[in-house]
Amino acid sequence: MGFFNKLADKLRLTKGEQVGALLLLVCIVCTIIVSQNIGNKEPNRADYSILEEYIQRKDSIREANRPSLFAFNPNTIDSASVFKLDIPNRIRYNLINYRKHGGSFRKKSDFRKLYGMNDSIYNSIASYLIIPNKTPDNNHKEPSIKKEKLFTFNPNTISESSIDSLKMPANAKSNILKYRAKGGKFRTKEDLKKIYGMTEQSYAELENYISIPNEEVKTEQPSPTTSKETTPSIENISPIELNSCTAEQLIEIKGIGKVLSERIIKYRKLLGGFYSAEQLHEVYGLSDEVINENRKLFTTDKSLLSKININFADTKELASHPYIDYKLAKEIVRFRSKNGYIKDISVLKVKLIDDKLYKKLEYYLEC
Repeated sequence: MGFFNKLADKLRLTKGEQVGALLLLVCIVCTIIVSQNIGNKEPNRADYSILEEYIQRKDSIREANRPSLFAFNPNTIDSASVFKLDIPNRIRYNLINYRKHGGSFRKKSDFRKLYGMNDSIYNSIASYLIIPNKTPDNNHKEPSIKKEKLFTFNPNTISESSIDSLKMPANAKSNILKYRAKGGKFRTKEDLKKIYGMTEQSYAELENYISIPNEEVKTEQPSPTTSKETTPSIENISPIELNSCTAEQLIEIKGIGKVLSERIIKYRKLLGGFYSAEQLHEVYGLSDEVINENRKLFTTDKSLLSKININFADTKELASHPYIDYKLAKEIVRFRSKNGYIKDISVLKVKLIDDKLYKKLEYYLEC
């Protein structure tokens, strides 16, 4: 301590400064000693093994959660599994939203129409898609199939319940009843061939079971004084359903030949079906006189119309419809991209389409 006191006197330190300097010196010495002891100590290898185990566990969890491709049914896959698929997020969300709004996929190619999907993505996952031949629709049970059989019948008198159990095409049954309701009569077996919906094969099976008594035919023959206009004619009375008829059936109508019948079928395909017989006026070459003369013959089953989903159709698909030009198709796609999922097609009437065009397009668009 004598050396320290002499040094303190020379430095002219006060008593308090001397105590502080002494404590600082002690701390420095202790720090040097401790650091030397720690530096000479070997590292604990057990600590490294715990760290390595933790890293491996984290890697395995990350690998397990990494998106991948696996077989799936787009109609039934749950949301959690959707996010495990190795597909872009936009496709995942669009798939979930499409299903949420009641959409379903009936075949693999329907998945290609999903908004945001392109050929590259679709080709990479197509082999993983599993869609059964019959996809349940909103969990409804399939209707029970009625047992049909062949038995002797008179097409002029058979009841609606009996014809329902007869082995015959459904649309042919309906048309027989409609024909009779309008006053039509079957005078020969061959008259049944002229009923819309009756195929050659069906008639061949039914021919031996058709019974039309001769007495009935005689009493139904028109008298010589009866005008032709009051005599029911199968060709003129049997209705033609425009969305399911064939070109051959259209040819039988007066004024419609082979060229016009094929043109009607082609235009029907472009439209997606007819919602009204008035649309026949849009068929090139088909005169107003022919349409008006046969107007009562034509019927339209709107349930057979083919519709375009405006949330998933691209510009090309939209522009392929006769009522939508390329400019309007681009505007619809642009509107959809800007505003997101379209829940009601009527929004197009407000933003893009006038009332006259909307009244036509509402039959062919869905969301």
